[in-house]
Amino acid sequence: MIFGSPSVSQLLMQLNLIDDYWVFVNPAIFGKGIPLFVGLKDKIKLKFLTSKQFANGEIGLNYTVD
Repeated sequence: MIFGSPSVSQLLMQLNLIDDYWVFVNPAIFGKGIPLFVGLKDKIKLKFLTSKQFANGEIGLNYTVD
């Protein structure tokens, strides 16, 4: 599990070492930040597994690599 480290996540994605993704959508628009999905040479095909909504309005989306 990786929290808040886009550079480590990007490296692991490029090496195809991640087989399960949780993407969290926060109900606040920041406008700036470090992009997570940059520098990928190949498209990663994902299959939706489940979602979870939290009391603060945040939504977690769970995918596996297809």
